[in-house]
Amino acid sequence: MSNAAKLLIIIPALSGAYLIFTICGLFPNLLVKQGHIFYANLLTLLVIPLTIIFVWFLNSKINQISLSSITGPARTFYKPLLFGTGLGILIFTITLVCLFFTSEFAFRINTTLQVRAVIAILLTNAVIVFFEEFIFRGFIFTTIRNVTSKTWIAMVLSSLIFTVVHFQKFTGNSWVFLFLFLFFGGILFCILFSRFKSIWAPIGTHFIVNALNGTDLFYLNNWFDVVDQQSTVLALQFQTIIVVILVVAFAIFWRPYLLINRSPA
Repeated sequence: MSNAAKLLIIIPALSGAYLIFTICGLFPNLLVKQGHIFYANLLTLLVIPLTIIFVWFLNSKINQISLSSITGPARTFYKPLLFGTGLGILIFTITLVCLFFTSEFAFRINTTLQVRAVIAILLTNAVIVFFEEFIFRGFIFTTIRNVTSKTWIAMVLSSLIFTVVHFQKFTGNSWVFLFLFLFFGGILFCILFSRFKSIWAPIGTHFIVNALNGTDLFYLNNWFDVVDQQSTVLALQFQTIIVVILVVAFAIFWRPYLLINRSPA
């Protein structure tokens, strides 16, 4: 298969991936309406094995690489996962500290959140993050890097695709920060993937940032208050700045690990 064909296959591959994701999201919703919550959650979890099979098939046929080059050694998967998780906690913690000292944001447990709701949010985020990392880093980034032999080109192009797929316009000027957050977030995940030769590092960071932002464990009065909306925009701005700093720092200190001959292949 030519390099041009490999690049062109990304669009139908992405469409196929989202078809899997949509089907596994559509039928669970129908089951929930019928009161079959357990079976709905079980069907939702099918996204994970189906995504693994999908990415394994594409990489084996297009990039001629094994699934282990994406996941890393099974016996040491927890090491990159722990690093990624710790990095996600660090990003969120710094964000909360910045909010505390620059706004009227207050640390108070959100009593409106129920345990079942938190579990549902965490489960949904786990499925989404797993799906996105395997597709965007495990296949799209890997394919572009394989074709161009340039890690940085692959990072930029795959992160642009990642951003376009997620992008939605916020009110005011916050859309700029959203764009930058998504783009540099994508680059950060690519760097983690390249550095650890494992998809588990970006999965850890991606999951923690998404999950903690989504559960909104800490809040000021009510989510719909103006102050809370301002805090949300501030949180996005702070996290964008933090992610950009991390990208620059990791790019400098981990540069040898980002060269194509040090990347998983």
